[in-house]
Amino acid sequence: YLLFEHKSFDDPMVSFQLLKYMVRIWEYYLKQEDVMPEKLPVVLPMVVFHGPEGWCTGDRFGNLFPQSPGLAEYIQDFRFRLYDLSHIPDEEIKGVILLRVVLLTLKYSRQPDLIDRLDDILKLFKEIIHLDKGIEYLYALLRYLSRGANNLTFDELQESVNRTIKNGGDIMPTIEQELKDKGRIEGRIEGKIEGKIEGRIEEKKKMAARLLRMGISIEKIAEASELSKEEIEKISNTTH
Repeated sequence: YLLFEHKSFDDPMVSFQLLKYMVRIWEYYLKQEDVMPEKLPVVLPMVVFHGPEGWCTGDRFGNLFPQSPGLAEYIQDFRFRLYDLSHIPDEEIKGVILLRVVLLTLKYSRQPDLIDRLDDILKLFKEIIHLDKGIEYLYALLRYLSRGANNLTFDELQESVNRTIKNGGDIMPTIEQELKDKGRIEGRIEGKIEGKIEGRIEEKKKMAARLLRMGISIEKIAEASELSKEEIEKISNTTH
């Protein structure tokens, strides 16, 4: 099995994350077998990194543990293969077209020169867009860029698609509508959360006012309500 994980930042716990995925693969493998096998399949873990800063974490699971003289042979360890796209020249990113498109997109998605590279990346897509699921792959790519690229506006993406892919721009209105819908949903969620928070604060203020009328000290009310003393003093001034 080949296990791929992609990271846009240096993650010290990526090897632990990979281990959990590997265990799931082995569990799935065992469930598929009618007879309990004597061996487990080999899983080769790989991390594709495309962050703006360098990778400093290392590539071994054993690095997560402190050095323990005399216990080294009992400490779990494995190595994953790290591909730092920022250090790989474009001409060395080879393979099938779709793989090259994905890797080049990841490489530049968080770089300031993405807009300068985008036309060349999309031109590669012209060679596979006529294939089965070609439109679906293009849609997935444009959707990723519209949401995950830090240095690219929606209009810039649309202009690049119009320049490089015939009829590719037909997909953009759908993606634009998705972004609008996503924004509306997020706005509603944020509004509900803010409303709940404000409602809880108002309840605490009402409770503080009742406790003040009962003669409870500001210090004890602050401790019980989690309001600041300054807030309670304001409430005290308005209730007298």
